[in-house]
Amino acid sequence: MQEINANLSDLRYPALIFRKEYVFLADTPLELCVHPRSIFRDTIEKTKSGELQMIDSDGRFFKIVDWKTVPVFGGLKGIFLNLFGSIFAEPVLLEICKLDLDEMKEKLKRAIRSRLRYDSDKKLSHQFIRDMAIADSPLDAMIVVSRTVSRLG
Repeated sequence: MQEINANLSDLRYPALIFRKEYVFLADTPLELCVHPRSIFRDTIEKTKSGELQMIDSDGRFFKIVDWKTVPVFGGLKGIFLNLFGSIFAEPVLLEICKLDLDEMKEKLKRAIRSRLRYDSDKKLSHQFIRDMAIADSPLDAMIVVSRTVSRLG
């Protein structure tokens, strides 16, 4: 296991951050690093308690061990996000392992099912499981996650 400061260009996007009953899909480095100021303290607390994990589209599995503030980036969009209450911080990651496809799909299924557990409409969960079963690469698996997360609203 190796602790690394996230070299955001080395991560493969989308990347899924998750913990029990929570998922966040970052499609870009900007999405990974922008945090609403109002909940950033909570993010730090969840990180310090070891709750936050991440899988990138290459099947690499990480624990998020800290967040390091970084200068505003992302052009005009970044400037506006900063003006309207966002903090820019990149994750400090502990790379646990590179998952094979079946391990990756299993971790993704557990994360999404945890998030969907209390939704009254089970169709989305059933469709997710069917789609994940036929995903034949790490990127395909993450695309299935992306489609599902986009329907969560």
